[in-house]
Amino acid sequence: MLASRKRKNEVSLEITADQLRKANSTYPIRALEIGYSLAERGIESELLPAAKELGISIVAFAGTAEGLLTGELNAPLAENDYRNHFSRFKGENLIHNLKKVEVLKQLAKDKGYSPPQVAIAWVNAQGENVMPLVSMSRRSRLPENITAMDIVFTPEEMSTLNTTFAPGAILGGTYLQR
Repeated sequence: MLASRKRKNEVSLEITADQLRKANSTYPIRALEIGYSLAERGIESELLPAAKELGISIVAFAGTAEGLLTGELNAPLAENDYRNHFSRFKGENLIHNLKKVEVLKQLAKDKGYSPPQVAIAWVNAQGENVMPLVSMSRRSRLPENITAMDIVFTPEEMSTLNTTFAPGAILGGTYLQR
């Protein structure tokens, strides 16, 4: 798929709304698998509405944003950590982003869940045409991830998450710069 570059801190999209419409006119598409999370909201302005308009479901991967939203990261990352290749996890970007994650950690604690559960639940709450694709490093995480699907947010909690993690609030991306 083609990449689309916008501003320096904005995520590259794997496909644009126009490309999705063109592809769907050639052959009907039922689902689009794409990165979407509290930290990765670049699809919301054009691609997500186009998918909904066309009846295309979004299968959202990277719900914890390469571990950023787990609440377990600290700066700086270990020298051999693969995430050092991504601008989101470098220097001041990582420090800034971890401050945002503190809000997620507190909200999760207040609700009695883990930060990853809340991050997954937020994706799940984005509409009937959006479904989180959850990966995990250990089978023991399965019950925790299934429980995330039942989390319901109050309007205030959703507002807190949407304000704290508004598009552009997380600096840097997880696409390699070329």
